[in-house]
Amino acid sequence: MAKVVTRPAGGGFRGAIEGQLESLTPRDRMLLTILAVLFVVPVSLFVMYLANDIVANKASRVAVVKDNADLLTAMAEEFTAADARLTAGLARSKEQMGKPGNAVAEKTAQEVGLQDKLIGVTEIGAETVNGVRQTRYRVDFKRISLKQSLDFVGAIETSDYPMTVDVARFKTVTERAADKEVKVVDFTVELIAYKPEAA
Repeated sequence: MAKVVTRPAGGGFRGAIEGQLESLTPRDRMLLTILAVLFVVPVSLFVMYLANDIVANKASRVAVVKDNADLLTAMAEEFTAADARLTAGLARSKEQMGKPGNAVAEKTAQEVGLQDKLIGVTEIGAETVNGVRQTRYRVDFKRISLKQSLDFVGAIETSDYPMTVDVARFKTVTERAADKEVKVVDFTVELIAYKPEAA
């Protein structure tokens, strides 16, 4: 039988708890202690698991943000370098804008050693697209090697003049030279020269 303990007046909540604990038998106190441990340990483990999960989630977010920041920094550096190259290229292109495209094609043919094989440079049309005048030229070569044609295309594409190769046509021709057959090409290329409408 449990013994009844009277609590002192004014003990409040703590006094009530202490009074109840004193009124328990040693067996009941042990059961209460075991129940408290069985409750506190799982709750503590659960709280630690949640805290660990929250910390891991925050660490993952920090890693993603750091990776994004590194990527943005690298992209900003690439943009700055590309912008510098573009600005330099535009400055070089503006220097060349006054030259007619056919003269540039003829000069390029001369630079790659094809002036004797050049049949002609003909302007075949022009149009304005989004404020940029695009003039189309046809350049014809007779009896050149494939390497020479590729040299010409490469020289046009890498020049400072704003011009690109649009269409290239090759016709293979077999020639006899010193009792030997040699394959050469008749080469026609269409170029587009670009010029801002205001320039």
